[in-house]
Amino acid sequence: MKTRSATLCFLKQALEDLVIFFLDLLGVGGDDKDFCVNTFLPEIEDATKDVQLDAETQERLFKGVLGMGAKMFYGALWQVPLSNYFRYSS
Repeated sequence: MKTRSATLCFLKQALEDLVIFFLDLLGVGGDDKDFCVNTFLPEIEDATKDVQLDAETQERLFKGVLGMGAKMFYGALWQVPLSNYFRYSS
């Protein structure tokens, strides 16, 4: 079974919710958030509307995206001074 890859490996609403969550997490707001959700995502969807992925390829892509996300999350944690989170009171 082939699937339209407009959102590659996520359902459209799930992808939008995920993008909004990460934008909020990173403190992105206003015009930048509006651009990402209302301009950039629709452009990506339009650019990939003719790409077809079978279920196996879609699953591999999904796992790759999750792995990349986990690595980026770990890298972000590594960059943040952890001492800010583990302050000991005297």
